Amino acid sequence: MTVFCRALWRIAVNPVTFVVICLLWCLDLGLGSLLAYQRPDIFGGMDAYPFALWLREVGRRALPWSAWVYLLAALTWTMTASLALCTANWFWRRRGRVRALGEVLVHLGFLLIFTGFVVEAVLGTRVHGVLIGPGDEVALPPLGLALRLERIDFKTSPAGEVLDTVSALVVRRGGESASGTSRLNHPLIAGSTVIYPRGFERVITAVRLLTPGGALRLEPGDAALLADGRRLVLRAVLQRDEERGGRRGPAAFVSLVGPTGQQVQSALLAPGGGSGQVVIGGVTVALDRLEDRLLGRYDVHRDPGVRFVLFGAVLLFAGTLWAFGTYVAGNSARRS
Repeated sequence: MTVFCRALWRIAVNPVTFVVICLLWCLDLGLGSLLAYQRPDIFGGMDAYPFALWLREVGRRALPWSAWVYLLAALTWTMTASLALCTANWFWRRRGRVRALGEVLVHLGFLLIFTGFVVEAVLGTRVHGVLIGPGDEVALPPLGLALRLERIDFKTSPAGEVLDTVSALVVRRGGESASGTSRLNHPLIAGSTVIYPRGFERVITAVRLLTPGGALRLEPGDAALLADGRRLVLRAVLQRDEERGGRRGPAAFVSLVGPTGQQVQSALLAPGGGSGQVVIGGVTVALDRLEDRLLGRYDVHRDPGVRFVLFGAVLLFAGTLWAFGTYVAGNSARRS
């Protein structure tokens, strides 16, 4: 039994074991990526869930298509266990070797990063597609906080193409607040809250209409009283590139409502194409212009493991530098 245990230990701490597990992990991920491409209905919204929640709520119903995800999780745990055993073996047998310190720092860094991802997968919460206008504040009850956008700036190319957005944000939780900027590859991290920028969009907020009685400004749901006692109602707006009932935005749905509340007639007003002016119930209504507003779009994650990930990344970097430095120093010593 002792001989068997020793042989099993040697296999567990052998670097070849770790490499083989890594290769299997990469193979499974590659095949899974092809499956994910074939089934966007299953995997397209995967990032919107913490990993453990996706496995529980979506993955189970998507078997056998999602089997590769479960295998990937199992291989990740196996790979991490192998790395942990290798690290323990270093402390047991080679802790006096200074040159190997870089190796163990890399191991510890990876273990911390893995720990952070596990904590986020189990305890994290995500809210995607949060739209906020400059000066506005939006409450996010699932995260127990409010997010305020102070301003949004653009970085553009010489041709005028928007390359990045830089958002000045304030995170409020209870009586505490934290502020900072969020931009591409540099999310705002405030405690366990991580805010990723996802670009911007212009949203139509109101329309200006021209009627025989004068100009009207209406927001969706607003109504304006006409001289004959009827009301002109802005039922809804179609945002740019939004489609509804075979019609494509931008456009505005307006209705004429009688004094007793009965709907007389409805029409769609759109800029250009000859549909910017209609006659509704004998009243000529023309679309003067659409008013829009710039909104920033953000994904907000509550990630309790983010500090583990950051500290693990520091250890990985330090371990790599240490290993490179000792390698160079060793080669120089041998040459001399």
